Amino acid sequence: MSTTNTNKAGLIEFIPGRTRTPEPKSYYGLDLGQRKDHSALAALDLTWTRHGHCPVTYAHLYQPSVAIRALVRFPLGTNYDKIHRLVTDQLDERHYPKQLIIDAGGPGPPIVDRFRESLGDSVTIRPVMITGGKGQNTLTGGYTGIPRRTLITTLLLAIGAHSLTCEEGLQNWDIFESELIELRGDTAQPGDSNAHDDLVMAVALALNAATNDTPELLPATEPKGPQRTKYGYIDKPLF
Repeated sequence: MSTTNTNKAGLIEFIPGRTRTPEPKSYYGLDLGQRKDHSALAALDLTWTRHGHCPVTYAHLYQPSVAIRALVRFPLGTNYDKIHRLVTDQLDERHYPKQLIIDAGGPGPPIVDRFRESLGDSVTIRPVMITGGKGQNTLTGGYTGIPRRTLITTLLLAIGAHSLTCEEGLQNWDIFESELIELRGDTAQPGDSNAHDDLVMAVALALNAATNDTPELLPATEPKGPQRTKYGYIDKPLF
């Protein structure tokens, strides 16, 4: 994946003092493995590129993109105390708003509680229960249920829009790519029962949070004037 691709994501209008500020943000997706699966962390940065002015409103036009900054795959058997320390060390010190999205199924809840206690208000914690359903729903305790198909569909849409990028030579990119290719179209699960999908799910968790906050990252759905577009989610899965 290259940063030179044409971005097909949407634009937002920014009028100082009147509309939302296009600020950079960082998203971290943590997929928790168990004895047979790796735990993995993906670090994504949301940035904005200015594209002149709207000819109608004269507002500044900005286009978002998300860059994968790091893909970390922890060795099998890494205990959760060590994962907590390693993930905390990965959180950069820039003054961007940060979110940590955690796969909270299985052993997740105690890990969620520990991150909430240790990070306080410095990082927004979003625990996610990955489901086999068809719709996203809000659960108790600040948890969100998100279908696996939604996570994978959102990832593929962002890749198709070229709004998800990474630098050449990113460590573990080859593993991420092979995991993505291994997914079956009918189930969004790996075709080989021995295959892993930890890096794909870590990226998908972080990216889903980014697109919830900034739906313009996904492809435009219908025109609205010469340089403006109305955006929204595509609610049908690709599979």
